[in-house]
Amino acid sequence: RGAMQTIEISIKLQEAIARFENERVRCETAEELLRWQTNLVQAITDHLPAAVLYIGLDHRLLYCNSLYAQWRGKSKEELIGQPIASFFDSEHLEIIEALYQRAARGERVVSKIKLVYADSPRVVEVNIIPHQDQAGQVLGFVALLLDVSQRDKHDLDLETAKKNAEAANIAKTAFLRNIS
Repeated sequence: RGAMQTIEISIKLQEAIARFENERVRCETAEELLRWQTNLVQAITDHLPAAVLYIGLDHRLLYCNSLYAQWRGKSKEELIGQPIASFFDSEHLEIIEALYQRAARGERVVSKIKLVYADSPRVVEVNIIPHQDQAGQVLGFVALLLDVSQRDKHDLDLETAKKNAEAANIAKTAFLRNIS
């Protein structure tokens, strides 16, 4: 009877070890997949022509791509975990907070703001997209920041050229009227 109990215990122990080993392999596989997915997301966002951020409900930066770090003149590691309030002066912080309040209600927010990043002024189109669970509860915010400075300058140049052309046309018409 003692030998039988020892055999049963040994079998149960071997089964437990096998289950543990299977679980260990499953966890390693899941961790490897997670690392791969994380690297993929980083590679994709680092090649976008926009700054990409993820901000938690506590308004701390939880993720940023390389472009945002470059704009800030800091490493990603220096930025992650910082409150977004530390990135703005009081005037711009008030604007940003108002946008996040709207996003916290589940609204996708788009706005254009003039900001200074690492001593370089930029006109930035800010898109704040609430990250929600299936029940609609906001979990955090994805922010896409697109530098539209050149586009705005081009639009302004185009508008100026159009006004100059209209003024030249009016002057030409007046000139032709006067000589006829």
